[in-house]
Amino acid sequence: TCDMKGRSPGWLLLAVALCLFTVLCSVWVPAGRVIRSSSLESIRQEREIRLKHVRSGKGSVPVRIARRNYRANRRKHRVTILSLAFSLVLIIVAASFASYLERTVNAYTSSDTGFDLTYTGEPNGGDPEQMKQDFLALPHVDTCVYELETWLDLYGETDRLHQYIQLVSAGNANGQTGFNATLLFLEDDAFRELCRENGEDTDSYYSAEGLKALAVNHCDYYLYDENYDAEYYSFELLERPGDSLMLYLSRRYDGLSFGSKYPKEDGGWEVTYLPEEAFVQVENPETGDYEVAVDYDYAVVKGDEAVISQEILVGALIRDRLFYASGFSLIFPYSMKAAVLPDEAVESDQFICEYYFLSRDHAAAFEELSAYLEESGMRSGLYDYARERETARMALKILYVFSACFITLMALIAVLNVYHTMATNIRLRRREFAVLRSLGMNVKTFRRMLFYEGGYYLIRGLVLGVILAVGCTYGIYSIVGRNLVDHFYVPVAGVLGAAAGAALLVFLSVGAAWRREKKKNLAEEIRNELM
Repeated sequence: TCDMKGRSPGWLLLAVALCLFTVLCSVWVPAGRVIRSSSLESIRQEREIRLKHVRSGKGSVPVRIARRNYRANRRKHRVTILSLAFSLVLIIVAASFASYLERTVNAYTSSDTGFDLTYTGEPNGGDPEQMKQDFLALPHVDTCVYELETWLDLYGETDRLHQYIQLVSAGNANGQTGFNATLLFLEDDAFRELCRENGEDTDSYYSAEGLKALAVNHCDYYLYDENYDAEYYSFELLERPGDSLMLYLSRRYDGLSFGSKYPKEDGGWEVTYLPEEAFVQVENPETGDYEVAVDYDYAVVKGDEAVISQEILVGALIRDRLFYASGFSLIFPYSMKAAVLPDEAVESDQFICEYYFLSRDHAAAFEELSAYLEESGMRSGLYDYARERETARMALKILYVFSACFITLMALIAVLNVYHTMATNIRLRRREFAVLRSLGMNVKTFRRMLFYEGGYYLIRGLVLGVILAVGCTYGIYSIVGRNLVDHFYVPVAGVLGAAAGAALLVFLSVGAAWRREKKKNLAEEIRNELM
């Protein structure tokens, strides 16, 4: 039995009505044309073979005959061309949408993160190096890398930043554009290895004369409009290495807690602080709510005393995505943390510690790490990315199968549609072919004429089909594609594959018709047409 609960039969009735309407129209229109024709016109087939004056022109006899036939019967040939074009549209649009989905899944799964597990440590969870050694002592933990990270605003010269950064700018200061970035302090051994991979002199990043950092140059942003529709942007922020970025840190004052920081129009800064009494609350006996015990005033610091300015020279630009860097990031060696974020800055203690693990058995390592963290009294921030990778691979496999089945189904529909249309068109011209052969057209000329006509179908169908497919694909991109990919594109492989398939289909159909006509007896064919 079929459970129709919760399903409206309206769509089923609409589909049946649409099929019935299509069938009736396909019968009614030709029947009406036959009824309106006289018996003599039907015998002569004057509407099928139109004899018009053929002007002499360039090209061989088969080309001129094919061109004359196309001009004399444009309305009939238009059906074949539209059938071919719509088939191309189905295949190209399906391939484009499948490509968008595949690109999204590849971009937003951690299938190539480079590690198996991660643990987010507490801000003051102990010495990271000692924690690393404790983790490596576990049987199934093979490799461990740690880094400290924080999120702060950086400022750079506007003309040296990508134009899209204005969409997410954190404001302007001293004529520079601000943007949010990640500051990473990678353990020294891993940082030296990263420098070697990028051909950088390691010692220049440990110099006390000036701060220097590696930069992960890739930015990914989702921007939302007033209707909460998202648009995805992906770009390289800096054009070249060697640029300087500014970091402005809020100065720490005893007895005051940081409140907010604002760039001033004159290029300076204004930082507000809260006194200690702002955090003392007492219960209101009338309402039962807790309120600030006493009135207080904000402390405001302006000018150079408000901030600590740090100029950072950008070394190598890393365009590959790193598993420990999300978005635009500056990477420093761990031992340079105090130089970048001095103790006098409020931001010096606003960071988290991340640990990354590799293991031959990620499930066993996850169990060991969970038990160790629980015994040590540390909160669990452990995550198994290897399991997510396995899930992502399965999702990709399902997506590939679904895409292949869907495109194959569209291709089969297109093949049957085009072949049926072309075969029917050629069968309806049997009398014309018989007349041409009776006038002395040999087999070779007849074959060339049919293939020239197939070429006309193919060229016009390809041009119309590709134009319509690009328009339909852009419509899909405008509706849902902006949430999937960062720019509009039509997969070239899909277009070339559809075009090659259409060419093969057209010429196979023409070849089959030619072989069928070649086998027929001329006298028998003319007698059958006259009876």
